[in-house]
Amino acid sequence: MGKTMMPRFGLTIDIALRELPFCIIAAGGAALGIGSEVPAAVVIPAAFLVAMRVRISFRDWKRPRF
Repeated sequence: MGKTMMPRFGLTIDIALRELPFCIIAAGGAALGIGSEVPAAVVIPAAFLVAMRVRISFRDWKRPRF
C-alpha cells in the first residue's frame, strides 16, 4: 500500500527581501526617523516592514485547498 496523502495545516510565515528601491526607502525613512528623535522601537519595525515582504498564511484542516 502506498503512502496516504494527508492535508497539511498550520501557520506559515514567509519573509523575503523586497527590491532595491524599497530597501533604500526604508533606510532613508529610518535615518529620518532617528534624526527627528523618534524612538528606535517605532522606527526599526516600520523600516523592516517597508524593506521586507512578510506573508502570513494560516491553513485550516477543515477547508479544502485546490
